[in-house]
Amino acid sequence: MKPNRRQFLQRAAAAGIALPFGQALPQAPKPLEKIWLMTSFRIFGGDAPFFVGREKGYFAERGIDLEILEGTGSSNTAKVVAARSAHVGEVDGGVVIRSIAEGLPIKVVAGYTQSSPLCIIVPKKLGVTTPKGLEGKRIGGAAGAAGELLLPAWLKKNGADPDKVQLVTLQAAARNATLIQGQVDGIVGFSDGDLLIVRDRGVDAMPIMYSDFGFNVPNISLVMNTSVIQSRPDIVRGVVAAWQRSVIETERDIRAAVDIMVSRGPKHLNANVEVGAVTETLKLLQTPRTKGRPYGWMAREDWEDAINLLAEYAGLKTKPRVDDVMTNEFVPTR
Repeated sequence: MKPNRRQFLQRAAAAGIALPFGQALPQAPKPLEKIWLMTSFRIFGGDAPFFVGREKGYFAERGIDLEILEGTGSSNTAKVVAARSAHVGEVDGGVVIRSIAEGLPIKVVAGYTQSSPLCIIVPKKLGVTTPKGLEGKRIGGAAGAAGELLLPAWLKKNGADPDKVQLVTLQAAARNATLIQGQVDGIVGFSDGDLLIVRDRGVDAMPIMYSDFGFNVPNISLVMNTSVIQSRPDIVRGVVAAWQRSVIETERDIRAAVDIMVSRGPKHLNANVEVGAVTETLKLLQTPRTKGRPYGWMAREDWEDAINLLAEYAGLKTKPRVDDVMTNEFVPTR
């Protein structure tokens, strides 16, 4: 049977024969690979770059079909990535260090917010401005979240007795409401998210920053399972490159980024609050040691300081090596 034109062109191409008129056969698009990303906590403005990158095709250009899952705390996200139930996770740096010290097979492949937004949010009328002033107060926090895990170490470093601060365990989604309703004296939260929500609900609140009192542990980091890093460097490189491009695009037009996230994300998102959240998040992308470097690039010294801090104040059983915690291998230069 005489081959039709398409069959002829296919055989010609396979045999290395020049195609007529210099035309190549259209190539079927390569299927995208589903990649699951879990946030560190409830989705908020700081997660906008992932929605931007997915909407604008930055992840698709890297062969990635990105699925965004809402987390319930850094500690849980670290465990999910360690179990390979998600490919990528947003995990607080302090939780990363502790998790690796405890044997979880994860590693940071890009630093996101490298200056910490962790804080204790209190009403101004409480008159508390230091960690020591929190003694005798009821502080709400979500079990397994980064700030709660680091709270005793932070208090101890600043001369406060952790046993004199009552930590009230709350559901993550109820934490802000508990402060708004006056059921606790303060909450553990983030200056680029929770603080803005609480203020939007009418509470004249202020943050007591962890970083202002000697505790700047790298914040949200992109982590992956070490076996995935070793076996699929192409996926790691694609995720980091697409994320980096997405951050730059988010920075270029914050309002447009928020509009994308609100239209594609969970219903609890408030556009006005999230614009503020994105704005504050973008202020935390770098430390003095990473200035001038591409987004995602990390300074070893920042991680060394954080490891030493946790070893001294948070009772790490073992101190992981910096090379076991992070790598800049997959961060593109620009």
